Amino acid sequence: MKNIVNINSFSDKAILQKIGFFVQQTRIKENITQDELAYQAAISRPTLSSLERGENISLSNLIKVLRILNVL
Repeated sequence: MKNIVNINSFSDKAILQKIGFFVQQTRIKENITQDELAYQAAISRPTLSSLERGENISLSNLIKVLRILNVL
């Protein structure tokens, strides 16, 4: 059983960092470069890099990335 964490205990920044880490690890596991994923998601590589660093990006760009990684 996966660990269940109360997300209410995290700051917004911590949540963004967890999402970014998840995206980065999923991308690496799938052996996809940032350039490839950004191209497939129709976003810039700097936007993807920002996401992976836990910085604020648009929800629509996050959705694009998650769909390409088949986790949404």
